[in-house]
This record gives sequence, C-alpha cells and structure tokens, in this order.
Amino acid sequence: MIRLITRILIASMLLPCLLLLSACKEKNPPTVPPEKKPPAEEKAPALYIPTPDSFAGQSTEDFSDFVYSEPNLASLLNAFALAAETILKKSTSYETALETVAAAEALYSEYISMRSYARILYAKDTANTYFSGEYKRLYEATPSVALAVDRLFSAVAASEHAQKLSETKYFPSDITARYQNGGLYTETTTPLFEEECRILMELRALSYDTVTITFNNETDTVTNLLAKMAGIYGKGSPEYQRIELRCQTLYNKTVSQKRADLYVALAQVRRAIADALNYESYAVLMAERLGYTADANEVTKMLANVETSIMPIYSELSASGYFSTDTGKLEKIKFPETMLNTLTHFYEKKGGKLFEGYNYLLHRALFSLNDTSGSKAKSTFSTYLPDTAQSYLYIAAQNSAVDYITVAGALGDTLVHYGNAPVATAFSEHFFSRESQSAYGLALRILTLLGMEEELSQNGGTLEISSYQILLKNEIYSIFRTLLTQSMRAQIEAEVYALKADEISKEALNAIVSRAAERFNCLEMQNGQMTALSLSSDGLLSLEIFESPLSSLTDLAASHIALSLFAMEATAEGTGFSAYEAMLAAGPTAPLSTLLSTMQLQAPTDTEAMRALAAEVYELLTGYSYRVNSPSVTAIKAA
Repeated sequence: MIRLITRILIASMLLPCLLLLSACKEKNPPTVPPEKKPPAEEKAPALYIPTPDSFAGQSTEDFSDFVYSEPNLASLLNAFALAAETILKKSTSYETALETVAAAEALYSEYISMRSYARILYAKDTANTYFSGEYKRLYEATPSVALAVDRLFSAVAASEHAQKLSETKYFPSDITARYQNGGLYTETTTPLFEEECRILMELRALSYDTVTITFNNETDTVTNLLAKMAGIYGKGSPEYQRIELRCQTLYNKTVSQKRADLYVALAQVRRAIADALNYESYAVLMAERLGYTADANEVTKMLANVETSIMPIYSELSASGYFSTDTGKLEKIKFPETMLNTLTHFYEKKGGKLFEGYNYLLHRALFSLNDTSGSKAKSTFSTYLPDTAQSYLYIAAQNSAVDYITVAGALGDTLVHYGNAPVATAFSEHFFSRESQSAYGLALRILTLLGMEEELSQNGGTLEISSYQILLKNEIYSIFRTLLTQSMRAQIEAEVYALKADEISKEALNAIVSRAAERFNCLEMQNGQMTALSLSSDGLLSLEIFESPLSSLTDLAASHIALSLFAMEATAEGTGFSAYEAMLAAGPTAPLSTLLSTMQLQAPTDTEAMRALAAEVYELLTGYSYRVNSPSVTAIKAA
C-alpha cells in the first residue's frame, strides 16, 4: 500500500513537468538536421612524373603512338634467304653487305615488335580473337624465322667481310667464333625444330578450355563442367566451391601427366638435334649458342655449394618457423598510383640508370597495371619492342604491398634494354649474356624491398607482423627455394640431355628426377609420407624448363647476385644499389664473370665465399651467428 501511494505521489509531481515539456515541443519544434550528403568519393592521386633530364638516345614515341601492321612472313623469309645469299657472294662489296644486313634487321625488328605488341593487346583482353590469333600466328613462325636469322648469321661469319661486320652495331666481335660450326638450322634439323615448336605449342595450349577431366561420371573440359555446375548450384555457393576445388585437383593431375609425356618427347627431339649437329649433348649445344661461360666442372661446383651452404641454412630457418607468414595480411593498396608515386620518389633519390629507366617508362606510358578481372591476363611480364628500342611492362596487380616488388622485378628486367637502347638493334637480343639475364629483375626486387622498409612497416599496430616483414621473409624464402629447385633442375637437364637416343624413356627420366630431387631435398607428400619427385609431380616441369633450356643456371646466378646485393645493402645502405648500377653499366653482353668482378662479388663456384654469404644472410635475418661444423650445424647469438 505504501509503495502504491508513493508511485501516485511521484506521478502527480511529474505530470506538470510532462505537460510543460509537451507544450514546449509544440511551440518550439527541434531543428531538423540537414540531410546528410554522401562522403565525397576518394579519387586516385595524380601520377607523379618528374621532368626528364635528357633520356639521351631514347625513342620519343609514346606507346599510344604504336600502330600494328601484320608482318608478311613469306616476304620476311624470302628477304632473309636473299640476304644470306648476297653476303656469301665474293662479288658483294662491304657496303652492299652492310646495306643488306641493315635491311634484313629492319624486317626482323618489325616482326619481333609486332609479335610483342600482339602479346600486349592480347594480355589486356584475352577475349580479343584478332590479337590472340596474330600472336599465335607470329609465335608459331618462330622456328622458320629463327632458321632464317641463323642462316644469315652463319653467312656473315663465313663471308669475306666477317671482321668488318663484327665491328658494326649488328654483331658482336666473336660472331665468327660463335658460328664456327655453322648454323643450327639445316635441312635435317629444321623439321626437328618445327617438331620442338609443336610440342611447346601443345604445352602452352593446356588450359581449362582444352583439358578434359572426368567428374561425377561426366567427361568434358574443365570450363564446361564448371559452367554446368555454376548453373546448378550458383557460382558463390559452398557446393560449387567444393566442386571447383575438386575439378582443379583433377585438372592439375591431368596436366602434370601430359607435361611428363611432352617432356619425354622433347628430350627425344633435342637429342636428335644434338646428334644431327654433332654435339656431345643438347646442353653443350645450347651453352655454346646462348653464350654460357660456365663449363661442366663449374656447374658441378655451383651445385655442390648450394647443397652444402644454402640447404643447411634453409633447413634451419624452415625448422624454426621463420618462413611461416600469412600473405593474406599484407597491407592493401587502394590506388595503384599511390604505389607508383612512392616508387618514383624512392628511385628519384637513388638516381642513375635505375631512375632514368623508370622515369622513362612513366613518360612514355610503357606499362599497364591490371586488376586481373574479366578477360585480362593474370600474369606479369615484360616484353621488348625493337622498332622503338622500348620495353613494355604488363603487370597483374594484386592491390597489395606485394605490388611494390612485382613492379620492381618487371622494371629490372627492362633496365638492361634501357641502357642498351642507343646502340640496340633487333639482332642484339641474340647476343645478350643468358647467364645473368634474370639477375636484373630479381636483384631489384630485394633491393627495392629493403628501401621500402619504413613505408611497409607503417600498419598502425593493427598487424602482428608488418607487410615489410612478411615480404622480406617470402622473398628470402623464394630465393632459397629457387637455389634448391633450380639446382635440382640443372642436374636433371644435365643428365637428361646427356642420354643417348636409345636411353631416353619415361622410366629413365623418372630415375634422374628422383635422384636430383632427393639430393636437394625437393620432396612431396604422398600418402602421409615425404617422397622424392617424379616427372608427373605437380609443378616440377615448369614452362621455363620446356621453353628455356639451361635457364636453371641463369636463375642460380641471379639468386646468387640477389642474395649478395641484399647482404651488401642491409649491411651498408647504398652499397647494394651502387653495385646494381655497376651491373647496369657493364651492359647486357657482359659474361657472368665480368659482372661479378664489376660488382666486386665472389663467384658461386667459390666454396668458402658461398659459405660466408649464407652465414651472413642468416645473421642479418635472425640476429644470430651461424657456425658450420661439419657434420653438425649450430647457431649462436651474434656478439
């Protein structure tokens, strides 16, 4: 009763106040807040393009000025045949020979430029049937065109004017030595090279659109099966995602088997080519033609050093969990212009050919950043347009911090062309040193990453590990894995190409692969156990091992240079970039030994130097010194 009286009293006291408030509301309605406008859409920053200093000797054309014209392959091949015939005639003067070479080079330049241009436009829109057709047409003509070029070079080497022609911009001084055994393409070998190209085209054609699998008792291409499943379950459904994953697994297994069969066929064709040209092996043949200077003994030392110096360091870091990072936590980049501008300011501070080459690409719009959506190609590549002596970068952007080093790697691949542009010809590419070809891109990736440490470490404390640390660990992991896997592939190539024709079989190649994989600890999980690889192991037979024989040696040299420059730059800021500029200055024809000497680096064949480099990298990464006491390995805290 008391509680009820209390409630009535409180209500009677509040009632006048409530009435007063009601009256106030009627007389003075509150101000209606203004309608909220949607926030202004954030715009991409303007691309920062510094004023060029000179770009001396470089083309003044923008990429947008490039016009495609279909090369007439019949006319090209006839012109080369006539040029070779003219140069070999004793009645041909030097002046006529030089004019003949210049005319042939112009036609070849057009062919390579248009093939590159078709590739770029096809990458920008893979649904473009015209440029996909043109790129296929021009690519498939590679053996015939290579035959024509090879015969011309052989004619030059055998002509009375060989010495004077070797002093021109078209040929190196050692062209006579390089072609002392004549050309590669003869009536016997041309069909073999055409068969080699057919195998490579079949390899390139493997895709979701061409490979058939059997799923749920239905056999069709992966594309058709997935389209049917998307219609039934919906593309975003959990059921479809499970089916897609299963189809991808079946696709990878099928493709790996097909690649294994194609590699056996390729080994047989390449053995036939070596036999037809009287070479000990196809590896020896390609080493001579590609300008590799490392002999078999040096390659053996290089592989042994990777096994004894790099593999223990890698194993130690892996066992400690050092490489366990999540790339999904990389800092996102909303606008590609932000990343490009950051790189521009950074390279501007570094100066030299590095900045000149990057700035030139910006000024001439010789790059495209693509979000890999729709029909855009999902690969990153650089290609060369000899008509204008320009390189072009096609970059599949991920819109994350990884784009910094993706751009840096593609840029590095082009800088050698930028430095060589004033004296470049379409024939120049044939005489570049293949031993260090990929070092320019790989080294610039790790150097740029070191320079971006501050920018990529500013995550506001929202991440347990910064983008810089994730990228550094991934990059070092990639270099170590490259050293191991490419050592394995180098051993595989050396043994496979040394087999005689009657020794080549799938069983023989599988035995070679198993030995090399076990040596360099390249194992795979099968039925819960780690086992050595085989020809059909997923990922073993990369496109490079098919299309670029001996590229494993190039990657080994590049990884060695990249690790060396990383150690230099991490120890003393600026020293790695100085060495990189020295490498650019040495030029694309310099052999590996010259580059190493120019940069003051030890050779990968030097056992003690390799051991010291591996230990230094370990200490830079972990803060611990690394002691190798064969056969045991221990790490102690650095003093």
